[in-house]
Amino acid sequence: MTFAAESFARFAADLRFEALPEEVKERAKDLFLDTIGIALFGAAAPWSKASRTVITQPGPCAVFGTSLSTSADLAALVNGVAAHAYDYDDVHNESITHPAAALVPAILAVGQAKRAGGKIVLLALVAGYEVVARVGTALVPLRHRLRGFHPTGTCGPFGASLATGFILGLDTERLVCALGIAGSCASGLMEYWADGTMTKRVHAGLAAHHGVLAAFMAAAGFTGPASIFEGRSGLLRAYTDDPTPEKLTEGLGKGYEILNSQIKLYACRSALHTTLEALFQLRKAYAIDVEEIIEITVGHVRRERVSDHPEQPRTILEAQMSLPFTVAVALYEGAAGPSQYSEKKLSDPRILALASRVKPVLSEELLQFVKKDPKSLPSTVEILMRSGKKFFHSVDYPPDGPGNRSGREALIRKFNEMAGEVLGLEKAERVIHSVLCLERLDDVSPLCELLIPEASHAIL
Repeated sequence: MTFAAESFARFAADLRFEALPEEVKERAKDLFLDTIGIALFGAAAPWSKASRTVITQPGPCAVFGTSLSTSADLAALVNGVAAHAYDYDDVHNESITHPAAALVPAILAVGQAKRAGGKIVLLALVAGYEVVARVGTALVPLRHRLRGFHPTGTCGPFGASLATGFILGLDTERLVCALGIAGSCASGLMEYWADGTMTKRVHAGLAAHHGVLAAFMAAAGFTGPASIFEGRSGLLRAYTDDPTPEKLTEGLGKGYEILNSQIKLYACRSALHTTLEALFQLRKAYAIDVEEIIEITVGHVRRERVSDHPEQPRTILEAQMSLPFTVAVALYEGAAGPSQYSEKKLSDPRILALASRVKPVLSEELLQFVKKDPKSLPSTVEILMRSGKKFFHSVDYPPDGPGNRSGREALIRKFNEMAGEVLGLEKAERVIHSVLCLERLDDVSPLCELLIPEASHAIL
């Protein structure tokens, strides 16, 4: 019997940059750029600052947005926390994971420590993304989450271990061991839903950190089970009900899950992005007077959590997950970025009054659409005005997801909004140039050094 871990290891070992389709290479660059930008901006978040207290000794790896440096495993940890700081990082919707927030910090930390070239780190991201997405899908993510697990925390260590093991030059036997070790690091519970506390923010960082540790341990001769996914006490049996193990390797090497990534253009859960897209199109087309709205009906497809959140969130995390609050703040402000999710906005009486008039409706019709195309995430928005007029729009695919790409210009604009504030626009432009020419770099260390701001801008 060939185990999935062995198939993943061979897949990574066989990857060649020249053989990758151009769209895969370019998407990998997009994800590097986006994750770096978010991590730079996210470094100022309170949970990011708290995470950096674990750094007690300097090392060879940059802590993005700060003047600090540390070991590869701790750099992966704290940069991963920063990358997931505002729920503004990428998502793979079918597996409900945030792969790049766990992968990019791990890859750049080990890449800088080992002075790896740009082609190697691009291949590492492609390989790691494949694993995170496939493991998350095989777990049947909604069932996995109903068990209390956060897929980014449980699936991320596998991708990070394979990606960083690839950079370390591990052979297939050692890569299998790295995956086996990562299985004992697969963690992350969703109890943060109870009170909106910080633990969600740390899951991508822990995944990056655990993946780096697993790869280094495998390199040193530590062993791990090849049957980590399918075994009697493996991940699929322990972490979900009725898993789909065939999803682990079905079509492996014939396509690339990185092409099914969504780069978030809004700083909230991905299930709300089609709603926001429909909302903004209505707002633009009809110049809607928000004060004249009687009711907003939103058709959605996620059975759990979305409509359960209160109209008056207690925390920023609850606000980012709340359909009513997100619709209300977006209608008033015409945006849904990190600044729309602030403590001040949580108590804004206008926003809360409008949120009370948002009516989420689980749509069976939309659910059937998703069954036909799992890459979709459809939503409908109907706005009823005091005049009796109704405005309606629907969007099937989230912006910059598969089937609805936004284009690199939008991603660069987002990057500049995130990184320009930390690095300054001139240095941010140098980072953009380096990432978009990543395959030409013989050593990614100069790119990582660009992520250290001038002393006057550094976040401590």
